Amino acid sequence: MAESSAVVTWLLNEPRAAEIGAVLATTREVITSCLTWVECDRVLHRYKALGGRPADTILDAQERLLAIRQGWISMEITEECQRIASGEFPLEPVRTLDALHLATAVVAQGWLGPIHVLSLDQRIRDNARLLGFSLQPN
Repeated sequence: MAESSAVVTWLLNEPRAAEIGAVLATTREVITSCLTWVECDRVLHRYKALGGRPADTILDAQERLLAIRQGWISMEITEECQRIASGEFPLEPVRTLDALHLATAVVAQGWLGPIHVLSLDQRIRDNARLLGFSLQPN
């Protein structure tokens, strides 16, 4: 399951983007939360408004984001996700959006079997590991 921190890094070609890209290139099906699309869009709009990146970099990232939306499995925030996200995680505190990402991974694994969590966010990685997920990048 691709989480926003990894996706944004890859979209903006930030440090570790090649590592994320290599994982994505070798993954048969990429799953993400619908929340990832919102978070990525918000980051790109924020950078555009604040001038945090060159305009052509933002445009390229927006085009790449649109393209991956077509091919990735996007999971909705179901009632089960909400219930799990509202509960306690192995390593607290967990921010609300991070809890929703973790809950989506739990639900996805319940539906699809073992999955990897692709994240650069250390709190998400620590919790995912404690929840029994394998992590990418290694």
